[in-house]
Amino acid sequence: MANIFDSGWFNLELDHVNLEVSEHTVRNLVVYHIYFSDGRKPLSITKALKPGATNWISLPRGREQEAEEFGSAIREYLNKK
Repeated sequence: MANIFDSGWFNLELDHVNLEVSEHTVRNLVVYHIYFSDGRKPLSITKALKPGATNWISLPRGREQEAEEFGSAIREYLNKK
């Protein structure tokens, strides 16, 4: 049986803040866990599950503005990769 928690790590810099990002797949849901160099609390995000949606959501809910900002940066990084 395969592990449901696949993980990959990468680093980004956004607005002079270093982000350490881990990518996890739980069943069919890709979740990114972000650690910040500026001391703020880590953030977990995923893409919204609505068809055609490009929005990112935080897990748990409540940090959607950050989820959008960092989700866009992650998407841009992955598209260049």
